Amino acid sequence: MEQNHISSRKSVVTHISSDSDFEVGSGLGGSGAYHVALKLAFNNLHRNSLSLLEIAEGALSLERLTTQSVCGIQDHTAASFGGLIRIRINRKGELTVIQEIELYEHFSKYIAPNLFLVGTGKFRESNKSLVRAQQPNSIRHYQKSLLEVEQYEEAIKSKNPIVYGELLEAHTLRKIKLGLVPEQAVEIMKVAKSVGAYGSKLIGAGNGGYCLISIDGNKFEELQQYFQNSVIRVTVGNVGVQRDDSL
Repeated sequence: MEQNHISSRKSVVTHISSDSDFEVGSGLGGSGAYHVALKLAFNNLHRNSLSLLEIAEGALSLERLTTQSVCGIQDHTAASFGGLIRIRINRKGELTVIQEIELYEHFSKYIAPNLFLVGTGKFRESNKSLVRAQQPNSIRHYQKSLLEVEQYEEAIKSKNPIVYGELLEAHTLRKIKLGLVPEQAVEIMKVAKSVGAYGSKLIGAGNGGYCLISIDGNKFEELQQYFQNSVIRVTVGNVGVQRDDSL
C-alpha cells in the first residue's frame, strides 16, 4: 500500500489518497499496511515520536474502529517493521518483535524468486471464517502450524525452495480436510502441481483471496500459459514485497 498525497492546514488533514496493486479482500495484508501508512502519516503530521510497535498497535485499533472487522496484529506489525520478522505474543498479549535480517536476505535471494501468486476470484471473508477457526480441529491445525515455524526457518537457512514449498503443501492439505480452502483454490493448486509446483498455500484467512505457489522460477512462462497470464510475480527488497510487472 502506497500513500500518495496528504495536504494539511493548521495540522488538520484535508485529503488522503491511496493506491494498491491488489483488490480489497485479497488476503495479502493490504488493509493492515494501509492503516499503518495512515497511522504513520498522522504521526508525522503531528510530529509524534511513536515506536514501530506503537504505530502497529495504533493502526490495529484504527482498523478495528473504522471497519469493525476481525483482525490480528500480525499484518500491522509486519508492515510497520518491514522485512522478515519473528513475532512472539505471551499469555498477557504482550508482543516481542525480532527482526531476522540474515534470514530475510536468504529468503529474498533464494526463496522469493520461486514464489508466485494466482487469484482465486473469491474475496476473503475473515469475519465468517472466525467461527470455523474456533472449532477444535481448526485449533489443532493452527497449533501444528506453530510447530512448523522452525522447519520453515531451516528451509530458508538451507536456501531450499523445494522444502519450503513442501511445507506449504502440507499446511494446505490439512486446511482442505477442515473445509477451509475454497474449491477455486483447490483447482488452482492441482493445476500448479501438474506443472511442477513444489507446493501451494491459500494466503490469509477467510476462505478466499490468493494462492501462493512455490515452483521453479524458470517455469514462470509455463505457469502463465496455464492460468492465462494471470500469474503475479513478486519481488522482495528494501521496501518490502512488491508486484513485479517487468516480465
